[in-house]
Amino acid sequence: MCETIMKKITDIDDELKTELKALLYNFVRDLKKGTASLIELIAEYQVKISQVFREKVDRKKS
Repeated sequence: MCETIMKKITDIDDELKTELKALLYNFVRDLKKGTASLIELIAEYQVKISQVFREKVDRKKS
């Protein structure tokens, strides 16, 4: 699953790719732990991913 998603992110710069890859692996790790439902994890990681992209846009604007 992780590999497929990462292949689709080939045109994104390395720093952003590294951050997204870490989030993706953390998502899968948390999903395997079973401490939260899939819906809760998706909501949590959607916020985290949005923050990463916002920071990236802010860095480009600076």
